[in-house]
Amino acid sequence: MNPGNLKTKVTIREKQVTRDSYGQEQKTWVDLITTWGEILKSKSFETYAQMHPSEHLAYVVKIRDRNSLANLYHQEMQMIIGGDTFKISHWIKQYNEIIFWVER
Repeated sequence: MNPGNLKTKVTIREKQVTRDSYGQEQKTWVDLITTWGEILKSKSFETYAQMHPSEHLAYVVKIRDRNSLANLYHQEMQMIIGGDTFKISHWIKQYNEIIFWVER
């Protein structure tokens, strides 16, 4: 990963569900990290879009690997990019980076 390519500020959030005094579920989004990322639309984007045509894929985002994201498997997450909110559909750790596939 080239640190010079990490030019876009991104915030990763996770969903937390609590119950109010009436027992109703209340969904809130909690910021986990704000960091710099690389936004891609490349062959990996096109290949993924061809394999998953029903999904509304918007971007592939790379960030540096963070220990704070180690235990987030199977949790609903969002990514904020430039004030827009995207659903994180998939993510993988690879070497010293984490790659996210995000959609609207």
